[in-house]
Amino acid sequence: MTKSCDRPSWEAQSFNVNGLQIHAKVWGPEDGERVIALHGWLDNAASFDLLAAQLPELRICAIDLAGHGLSGHRPGWGHYYFNEYVFDVLELANQLSWDTFSLMGHSMGAHISLMTAGTEPTLVNKLMLLEGFGAPSMVSAETIPILAQTAFRKTIGLRHKKAPIYPNLDAATKARVNGFFKIEESAARLLCERGSQQDKEGLVFRSDPRLRFISSSAASHHEFCSYIRLVTAPSCLVLAEEGVPRDEAEMQERIDAHKDLRVEYLPGGHHLHMEEQSGDVAKIVANFFETKHEPLQGGS
Repeated sequence: MTKSCDRPSWEAQSFNVNGLQIHAKVWGPEDGERVIALHGWLDNAASFDLLAAQLPELRICAIDLAGHGLSGHRPGWGHYYFNEYVFDVLELANQLSWDTFSLMGHSMGAHISLMTAGTEPTLVNKLMLLEGFGAPSMVSAETIPILAQTAFRKTIGLRHKKAPIYPNLDAATKARVNGFFKIEESAARLLCERGSQQDKEGLVFRSDPRLRFISSSAASHHEFCSYIRLVTAPSCLVLAEEGVPRDEAEMQERIDAHKDLRVEYLPGGHHLHMEEQSGDVAKIVANFFETKHEPLQGGS
């Protein structure tokens, strides 16, 4: 358990989920509204530190998805497909003895949340989606064999490849700032604190290297629309003005497919819930869940 002047105490928990040890950070009262929080690609449960600090009445269970943070890696040739994450979330809820629950997801975690709510609609009370409403349709049928071949060859190559080593947390944080998604240093440090570990030579990231391989089984746009049509939970989607580029026509078709969706647009980048705009995001979340909002010290 950890405490700080601007973040509430949280409880570390772990679960054996589908054969893997899954670790979580849990905030809020046991009788609070139950929310499972799912982070984005290559992030971890610390993604929700700032939001949880501003939502004291919610019982937020933010997990490290398989292959991320402190959680275990899929064994053998196992890869990280969205539908497998859906099964992990449902099994986690079962272990928590949560017969119903809400979901809050960022980016990849939002895609997984959406698919979970479409797979078992009666279990999900509310759906809070941050910068994610189904992955972009980048994989055509013609490229699937090539992606499968690439993933296979890269997995073989990992046997002879050494993970990058950083001399300290500052260096690891700088690498994350300069990574695939633009992210502020303070947010990157939060993720690196939980997502790295010390070995004999220096600091290394804990995440499974196979996460970087493009999935050859990514759902298509029409498949995501099928999930969306089955969602019955009232939902809220927050999109950043400077977030991940999106196909607006495709996005609008998905929005139109949802039965009960509100959409909010905010300034900021892809990790806006961890950065300067976290207070604005928290207000939207609090309003959506009809719960109390407590600003961070010195925040909005």
